[in-house]
Amino acid sequence: EDLILQMPPNIHEGDEVTLRCNTWHSGSAVNTTFYKDDKMIKFLGSGTDLNLGKVYKNTSGKYKCTRVINTDSGSKTFAAEGYILVTELFTSPEIRLNQHPVVEGATMTMTCHTTRGLLSYANLEFDFYKDGKIVQRFGKSNKYKLLPAMLEDSGSYTCEVSSGTMKKISKAIDVNVQGLAVVSFTPNFVKILTTENMTLTCNVDPKLRDKQEYFWYKDGIRMDRTRQSFTIQDAGVSDSGYYQCRSTNTHMSEPLRLDVSNGDLILQSPPYIYFGDNLLLDCHMRQGLPLLLTEFYDNQNLIRYRSQVSTLQLTAKPQMKSTYKCRKILPVNSLSDPSYMAEIFIYPTDPFQHVEIKMLKPPAITHFPLTLSCNVEVDPGFNLLHDRRNLEFAFFKDGNQVQDYGTSSTYQITKAAVKDSGNYTCYVNYLPKGMRNSEQLEVIVEEIFSTPVLIMESTIIEQGKPINVNCDYSINPHMEGGIFLAYIIKNGQHYSENSSFHIASAQQSDTGEYWCEVSDHFKTEVKTSSIVHVLVEEKVLDAKISTVQQDPDMWIGSNITFTCSIREGTSLSFTWLHNGKEIDKNCESYNLREHGRVLFIGALQQEHSGVYRCNVSNHLSSGMSDELKIRVREWAGGFFLSPNKDIILMPDDSITLTCSLTQGNGSNFFWIHNDRNLKQDTSTYEFREGGKVLHIKSAQPDHEGSYQCGVKKEIHPGRTLVSKS
Repeated sequence: EDLILQMPPNIHEGDEVTLRCNTWHSGSAVNTTFYKDDKMIKFLGSGTDLNLGKVYKNTSGKYKCTRVINTDSGSKTFAAEGYILVTELFTSPEIRLNQHPVVEGATMTMTCHTTRGLLSYANLEFDFYKDGKIVQRFGKSNKYKLLPAMLEDSGSYTCEVSSGTMKKISKAIDVNVQGLAVVSFTPNFVKILTTENMTLTCNVDPKLRDKQEYFWYKDGIRMDRTRQSFTIQDAGVSDSGYYQCRSTNTHMSEPLRLDVSNGDLILQSPPYIYFGDNLLLDCHMRQGLPLLLTEFYDNQNLIRYRSQVSTLQLTAKPQMKSTYKCRKILPVNSLSDPSYMAEIFIYPTDPFQHVEIKMLKPPAITHFPLTLSCNVEVDPGFNLLHDRRNLEFAFFKDGNQVQDYGTSSTYQITKAAVKDSGNYTCYVNYLPKGMRNSEQLEVIVEEIFSTPVLIMESTIIEQGKPINVNCDYSINPHMEGGIFLAYIIKNGQHYSENSSFHIASAQQSDTGEYWCEVSDHFKTEVKTSSIVHVLVEEKVLDAKISTVQQDPDMWIGSNITFTCSIREGTSLSFTWLHNGKEIDKNCESYNLREHGRVLFIGALQQEHSGVYRCNVSNHLSSGMSDELKIRVREWAGGFFLSPNKDIILMPDDSITLTCSLTQGNGSNFFWIHNDRNLKQDTSTYEFREGGKVLHIKSAQPDHEGSYQCGVKKEIHPGRTLVSKS
């Protein structure tokens, strides 16, 4: 084709898109014009690229570009077109409620419903708002739960869904939390006898009592009653039934049954029995019967035997679900005494239907407040008929108590830290009913930003080469848009006010300890990287070995000093080799000096003969010196004494000992008797022929023992070689 319109193959909401009007023709191109749905949107002149910026669903449409190509043969206008379809990452969200209407005390769950695009792999986050103020933020869950829902939770709710490039908000829904109504009886029993009175009350939240109209129902049929309370006078059996009530601003109450009996004896119990309640059972008899003694039974098990007290006081417990009976009898000791029996089924319930711990305004981020709330879903009857001020809450982290029991249902950390991460549980206690606990909530306190890492291509740099240093760190996605500062520090001093720097030609002065420091704008949190040791070195050039001795022939016992030198190189390490093998630095016959640059042998032996070399290295390179060869010889040896056998003398005999050697020569002889050096004494010892001959002219017992001869030779001032027979 003469002209094509180039565009990305797959385009999603939030993508940055550029269109290119491209031609293969040579010559100058002018008057480039772009159209959408046949309407001009941009004239670029000689330009080729149209930047659409961040695209949305309404960016979809037919696009066209035209260009005029000028050639030697004339001008011609070309056109090209294509269709852009912007794929949604996710649909516009819709907020949904789990129930309608929402009743005070119930669990209200909102769901932010959206559908991902077929090719979308974006990570979505959900925010919830009430009356324009955020109530749950930056959550991976698309649900917002209120447990229990309260009247003050009424309002206008929206949710927002966001990915890295796109945000969408739902339409608002109005939530009206209806108040709760609960029917109660006075006296507080579910059974009465005919001709007795019963008062019924419609209990509502105190905040709703003003200007309320009340409606009463019996067995589902509306009654002609409009007051909060009314009394059934002189009750009859026909007054038995299920009673309900509501007010102008409340939901219909749960039905509560009243039984009116025309019998002579009933067993009375309260309509609402909760774990921990003080439960009063009344064996109630019609007036005028002479039955004075009362017995109580749990099923068939006798609890109390023939008492004049007609009531039984118990504490409601879970295992008490049972049929209770009472029996009234005359005070006559006979099994055939006239008696009456009544029974009732007792079913205690747990007032705490659900306990949940949740985080308010997640996520948890260091240096920001962290608040946990202990939410309790309470039985409707308990909620209105009992004093919630008796509820006490406590909080635990990883099994350890972090907040004692008190009336506050929240636990707050003013400035959260990473160490505050853990598994949290809350306990609720209603005195004296007992304790309930929530399931664990895992809290992970996220850092504002990660611990920085100083990144370098290498920490060993050749002198003259470039150095690139970068302080790498990541910012918490929920803190994007904040101001953060990064510095690079060398040897304790600020070296760069940026998170990176470049040195074109490294020098030895650039050697040192580097690290980087990151902080937020107010320095509420400061983090430093690990220290990086940077070493700038020269390569090793021209290693040489030398010694002050000119003669390669050395005498046994003499010393020698080798020196290793180079022309260039820094941060050097020296290794010495003898006959191709590395010299052990711990060997006693070798002494390394000046950081290994000098090798000193204090007393040469024949095994020290051979070839010596030194190897010089640093982190960048190494260099081997030339060879230096020495020979170590004995300057005197092959000693023998004559006579060369043990000698037995008689007192006053004379003896002559001669010291001879077959190798070398010597002029400074000495003699040793029993490990003591002898001195010439003409009365006892006589040295002849320059000390080579020892003569004893009159042997005495003091002359007994072993004799040894030797030769001394001074090779330089302060240094004398000694050889013995």
